[in-house]
Amino acid sequence: MRASGIGIRTEAGLVHTPVRASDTPAELGVQDVVLVTLKSHALAAAAPSIQPLLGPRTSVVFLQNGIPWWYYHGHGGPREDQRLPRLDPGDALWQSIGPQRVVGGVTSTACTLVAPGVVEVKGGPRALTRGLLVFSAISDGTKS
Repeated sequence: MRASGIGIRTEAGLVHTPVRASDTPAELGVQDVVLVTLKSHALAAAAPSIQPLLGPRTSVVFLQNGIPWWYYHGHGGPREDQRLPRLDPGDALWQSIGPQRVVGGVTSTACTLVAPGVVEVKGGPRALTRGLLVFSAISDGTKS
């Protein structure tokens, strides 16, 4: 990815874009937005690697299927801020990232890594439209 960037293959074709890639997140510094696309069982172990990317205004988009670890944050009622230890063992994500900066995302497309740095996306244009909606909400401050 350092040499050839990231490629996204859709029904419309293949698009490559350069990226600044590192296996040491602290080298990348604070980001405006961090996209996390890991499976739920891998999130807690990744929390320390995500932390150096976060500044006071950084939003973190977790793209997952299923119930997210922050599900009850801001929920109201008797379960307000209830933790889900099966999804966030030891509160690793709650403590290091915090639910207040999360922008929820749901995956509805099937993606496959077809080569190093190349992802094939199934599902057509609707997947890209949803992504634009998420980034619009982040940039205008309405992230809900």
